[in-house]
Amino acid sequence: MRIRSLANPNSWRTDRVPGSGSTRQHSQPSEAGFTLVEAIFALLLVGLLFVANLSAISFCRLQMRKDKEQAIVLDFAVHYLETVRGLPFDEVQKGRPINVLFDGKAGAIKIQLPTDSSWSSLTTSDYLAFHPDMTWLTKQNPEIRVDVTAQQVGGVDHSKHVHLEIRWDPALGRGSKALVRMDLERAKDV
Repeated sequence: MRIRSLANPNSWRTDRVPGSGSTRQHSQPSEAGFTLVEAIFALLLVGLLFVANLSAISFCRLQMRKDKEQAIVLDFAVHYLETVRGLPFDEVQKGRPINVLFDGKAGAIKIQLPTDSSWSSLTTSDYLAFHPDMTWLTKQNPEIRVDVTAQQVGGVDHSKHVHLEIRWDPALGRGSKALVRMDLERAKDV
């Protein structure tokens, strides 16, 4: 039986082994520690976990940036198309303003349905005044393309389709351009 002294827990005493009549000498336990290989392995493991956490944080920040950019563009697209939706049916035409408030007269901003389907910049002062959140994307060179087509029945416009596309450079300049597409189908007022 091994008995440890309460006064000195590292000291051991000699005990009588029951039933044998002999005594046994107990030595002090050796100091346990890590070997150099174990310490290096532990450091490598901690370092690997640290690098993995840093890359996960970086990935999350990049994804949050992309989500913010897409949310801003979607908000702009909805604002633009809802303004077009408020127009009388006959005024939904290429080259016309998207609202009488945005006709460019008397110092007002000028936002109109484009006359062709080419890409145009969204970093102009008119677009930034129309939707101020777009200033977050000015470094990503956002561009807009709008196409208006009419479907006719009996030679008269029956419905109009507004196809809106917005593209911008990706965050950190890696990858292809981000793109958002939205459509508005407008039937003739009755």
